[in-house]
Amino acid sequence: MRRPDKKLTLVFVIAAIGLMAGCGSSGGSTGSSATGASAASSDSTQATATTEPSKVGGPPAKCNKDQLSAATKQAGGKLMDFKCADGWAAVDASKPEYEYTLVFEAEGQFWIPQDRKKVCPKPSQVPAAIYQQACNSN
Repeated sequence: MRRPDKKLTLVFVIAAIGLMAGCGSSGGSTGSSATGASAASSDSTQATATTEPSKVGGPPAKCNKDQLSAATKQAGGKLMDFKCADGWAAVDASKPEYEYTLVFEAEGQFWIPQDRKKVCPKPSQVPAAIYQQACNSN
């Protein structure tokens, strides 16, 4: 039986550590990344790490009453009306005491609430088609 090549074993150990490091990261912020390692040939003693943007699995978020109602409920409100454009949603929401506006951005299959104080100042990330409802209301 042939003994494993020490160089090749080292490459696989380094690759495994790199993959495990990427598994423990928590998503949630735009631009997060996972780390993967590419295997090197048996002549090399060094593994090369590559960084790719995090991809949330599943079908993309849809601009519909069911998904936006669930996102609004999770944010603490009740959906009254909504409008979407280019992966963004402006939602008119309510609580028993008052009405207010929420802004969501689609990330993979989820609608992620955004801070209006951060996304509304111009130049804004919010699409012009929903800017008035998203940023210039209550």
